[in-house]
Amino acid sequence: MTDGPSALDAALAACSEDALAAARRRLAAVRERISRAAADAGRRPEDVSLLAVTKSRPPEALLLLHAAGQRAFGENRVQELLAKQDAMSAWELEADWQLIGTLQRNKVRHLVHRVGLIHSVHSLRLLQALENMGDRNGMHPEVLLQVNWSREESKSGFAPGELDEALRHARDLEWVRVRGLMTMAAPGLDRAAQERFFGRVRDEFDRVRGDVSLTGGMDFDTLSMGMTDDFEAAVRCGSTLVRIGRALFENADARPAVRPNSCAADCEHEPETRK
Repeated sequence: MTDGPSALDAALAACSEDALAAARRRLAAVRERISRAAADAGRRPEDVSLLAVTKSRPPEALLLLHAAGQRAFGENRVQELLAKQDAMSAWELEADWQLIGTLQRNKVRHLVHRVGLIHSVHSLRLLQALENMGDRNGMHPEVLLQVNWSREESKSGFAPGELDEALRHARDLEWVRVRGLMTMAAPGLDRAAQERFFGRVRDEFDRVRGDVSLTGGMDFDTLSMGMTDDFEAAVRCGSTLVRIGRALFENADARPAVRPNSCAADCEHEPETRK
């Protein structure tokens, strides 16, 4: 008796060739835009990582993108991340999972061993909760500090003036490893305003990276900024990781217009419930 098709084979068979071809086109188009933006700034495209934002996307959409060659995926909510990670594991597919949305302290224990990077550390209390969990489990959570550079009340994150204190606190932790910064530009900015914003954050990133009294020798090498509507400006200004949702999962034949509140489709950081 021969074995039947694997779960992965069955899932792929349920996907149309047109859908897979479309996923390949969208991924290639985004990578090409990253390459052009990097070339504009005299940078190497391989120095910019692409994170596919899976918010509100079903596992089958991730399967198509994985088949097209994408391996790094970012999710906004802990429960959605765990469910999609389990679905990919059932298909025996390896992926690099990262959390980009607000993390509540009571969810740390569910998440810390399931992701390679947490982008959204926004408070000293969350840093300490991650440190405690690392100590308890003998592991080193890798994180980015979220900086609310645009000072929008709807967004979490350290204000620019709070960053040095947070870094000094992190420097003295034994288990948590701070790898860099994450930020989001305000929606609706034109190209010049996007580049001014991202340029200021990049300058701050460079300042911190060059100050051993702040980093304590940590591998401070990741600057996560740029989403569907502004990632090219972010790459030109030094981003090392862009978080892309719509351009990878929807029609990418035409470039999306800048529109108000567009960050919700890629990286919606919902108001935190303090727990």
